[in-house]
Amino acid sequence: MNVSGNTLRDAFDVFILFRQAEGLSSRTLDWYKYVMKALMHSPIGISPGTLIGEIENAQLYRHVAGLSIGGHGGKPLQSSSINGHVRALRAFFNWAWKEKYTSEKLLDNLRPPRPDYKEVIVLTDAEIARILILVKNEPRSLAIITVMLDTGLRLKEMVEASLDNLDLNSGYLKVMGKGRKERIVLIGLQARKHLVRYLRSVSDSRKPGNDRILVSRTGGPLTNNGLSLFFARLKIRTGIPRLHAHLLRHTFSTRYLLAGGNALALKQLLGHSSFKMTDKYVHFAAADAARHSGGLSIMDRITSGEPLENRMAPAQTKAPFVTWSGPEAYDDRD
Repeated sequence: MNVSGNTLRDAFDVFILFRQAEGLSSRTLDWYKYVMKALMHSPIGISPGTLIGEIENAQLYRHVAGLSIGGHGGKPLQSSSINGHVRALRAFFNWAWKEKYTSEKLLDNLRPPRPDYKEVIVLTDAEIARILILVKNEPRSLAIITVMLDTGLRLKEMVEASLDNLDLNSGYLKVMGKGRKERIVLIGLQARKHLVRYLRSVSDSRKPGNDRILVSRTGGPLTNNGLSLFFARLKIRTGIPRLHAHLLRHTFSTRYLLAGGNALALKQLLGHSSFKMTDKYVHFAAADAARHSGGLSIMDRITSGEPLENRMAPAQTKAPFVTWSGPEAYDDRD
């Protein structure tokens, strides 16, 4: 049956129902809705009432090109954002072609722009020490920071972590990641210590039936917005303007690789479905190593006047950037 006489809005509503039936997360569904809203309100002549069978590739190309120059009444998008738009649009129109809403697979030949991975400056030892000193008398803050630094959990994963999936004796926590994929993360001794203290501090205020690890001020489950506000306030308190929840994940991942961990194990720990996302942490680790390689230049050593063998010895026996120090220091290999 050819259904090309349906409007774009009608087809998209069916697409969302289809994806819901597949079990996609609400966050992914919201992203599809956001991308489609941008298409339906762009100045290229496509609207919610446009017949989907009449949409042409040229129109979609103009829409995507406009994203990079701010031609849709907004700010120009970065290549990583445009990549996300193209991937979402291709997923929708591929589905529409299979369901016979369109006679051709629109956008099939358009390659998404390659995302530009900007260098992320992970938290330094001094910054971690500053944060830990600032919150040393705050059990919940210490539990959040140390557990997220120790495991690389996403904000949503930290919020939804439950007591039923926590084994404090062994240091295991089972979490539900993106794509509803479960995985096990390990929590070190120091983070477990702070987590135990926090759980004891909220034992009386926790509402019956609330099995979440993180508790709100009223005893219910802490929300995503609540944890986001926590980091927004912490950014101001610490004076670290780049601080946010995901920076702790970046810090965990980069330090894991610098300490000798391999990319395959990191992929599993982070819950990535492919190496594409894990690869960026290899890049971050390389950049961090480069920042700490001052004094290791072979040519600078040769021309310094000091014998090469004398200057190379310290570098051969000591790694200057694989350290974890400061108050409340802990070994993330526990």
